[in-house]
Amino acid sequence: MGNITSKQKLLIHRLLDQQEASVLAVLARDGELRSAESFGELAPGEGSEGDRPFAQKTVTTNLVMAMDLAGELDQIAQARERLDTGHYGTCIDCQEKIDFDRLKARPMERRCAHCQEQHAKQLAKSSISPSAI
Repeated sequence: MGNITSKQKLLIHRLLDQQEASVLAVLARDGELRSAESFGELAPGEGSEGDRPFAQKTVTTNLVMAMDLAGELDQIAQARERLDTGHYGTCIDCQEKIDFDRLKARPMERRCAHCQEQHAKQLAKSSISPSAI
């Protein structure tokens, strides 16, 4: 690992734990909302055609949010694995050390600032949403 100290590793573990707890709380809250909102409750009037687009958009938005949060949980798990295997804090593109302040701000980060900027430019050129990384 070489690029982060034991003290920094403990801090990153704590930050990842906090991030995971935050994501799980949002998922739990959203799950409660979804269980209280059946499609029929979102589009009252037994299939009211006027409300159906709103209901479909709400369901789709909820699914996209849940997928984004699941992706974030996966990124947290991957960061923990990198910590445990000694690969944490190394850019996946250039293999250089990622600045620790950057890691504190976003503990799941996999790229150094320079490579992330290049990656974002590449995504913009190909018209892929940054959230689809």
